[in-house]
Amino acid sequence: MSLKTRPHQIEPPTRLLAVETADRYGSVALAQITAQGALQLIGSAELRTDQRSAQSLAPAIGALLAEHGWSPHSLDVVAVASGPGSFTGLRVGVTTAKTLAYAAGATVVGVNTLAALAHSAETTGAVWGVLDAQRGEVFAVHFAAGESPAAGVATQRLTLPSFVSKLVKGDLVVSPLAANLAERDDWPSTSRAILAKPSAVAVAHLAAVEVAAGRSISPFELTIDYCRPSAAEEKAAQSDST
Repeated sequence: MSLKTRPHQIEPPTRLLAVETADRYGSVALAQITAQGALQLIGSAELRTDQRSAQSLAPAIGALLAEHGWSPHSLDVVAVASGPGSFTGLRVGVTTAKTLAYAAGATVVGVNTLAALAHSAETTGAVWGVLDAQRGEVFAVHFAAGESPAAGVATQRLTLPSFVSKLVKGDLVVSPLAANLAERDDWPSTSRAILAKPSAVAVAHLAAVEVAAGRSISPFELTIDYCRPSAAEEKAAQSDST
């Protein structure tokens, strides 16, 4: 299969497919980026909840493309939540995005899952995007008031008490864990938590910023940011240290 080469500065309007499978339930979205850099949402769909993303993702993409009369080969960019999140979900989403982009001759954009969460709050105040990291820990990223979630992010892996201790007056926490977090005895009354999950629509919005800046990349350059070693890797490291 030959790969069509395209410059990373793509001529508008740019056709974009966004994929999110980092959390338990995923979604896909189609959008166009105008010459002015604005995002026009074409359509979106949730993945089936009675199937694993490995089973439901490709059919969902195919159905959404067909619904709007787009061919896979008409795509200019494929954006995907590239971590942190579920190890399996991330592998499914990123592998699908890279394969589809390669076949279409498209470029790719990896979007931090927590930044996508924070973007969904649509706030100009200080905001945290938070996901469960298992074993009593969370993945967290913080954006100061007025700071765009499209900015570069540094994901932190924190114990729950350590995360809560970092909250200051006015902080907004956006997370699928919102209800559990707000019920903690050490939760500060001056912070709010709202329930949200990562979405392909938010991934598309943040990817549009990267595309407009000419920062889409080759499918071969995209990597997954797990933000932690797997359980097997941690076990192997413990064995090596004993």
